[in-house]
Order: sequence, then C-alpha cells, then structure tokens
Amino acid sequence: MPTPAPQLLAYNTSKAAAINLTRRAAGEWGPYNIKRQMPSAPVTSTQKWPKDLGKVNQLIKAGNTAGRIVAKEDIKGVAVFLAD
Repeated sequence: MPTPAPQLLAYNTSKAAAINLTRRAAGEWGPYNIKRQMPSAPVTSTQKWPKDLGKVNQLIKAGNTAGRIVAKEDIKGVAVFLAD
C-alpha cells in the first residue's frame, strides 16, 4: 500500500471527518426515518487542484478504483440527486 502524501493531510482529515459525521448521523437519526448519505468520490479534480503533482497524482490514480483523478462532472449527478 502506498504511503500517504503529506500534501494531502488536510484533504484526508476533512474527508474522514465528513465520512464519520455521515455515519454517526445515519446511526442516530435512522430510527426516526431521517436518512443521511454522502457521495464519497476519491480525489476530485477541480479548478483549484494542481494539474501536475507528479508522484502524488500517480499514487492517487493507483489508489482508487477509477484508476484516475475523478472530474467534478463524474459526481455532480449523484450530488444533485441526493440533495433533492
């Protein structure tokens, strides 16, 4: 397993927090028929994402099932569906 890149510390921390918040909310609110869902794409390319991070980009591509850095267009449909 590749070692995490230090440049992704903030990203990894915030994603783990969002995932755990969603799980906790689902567990606590589920009995009241309140559903919680969160699309959890791997690293997603946005305008702020540097285009060339060299080794970091290679590790990201190797570490996700898509084999690439996901584009925001790949997840916008599910995000709109879940927001409705």
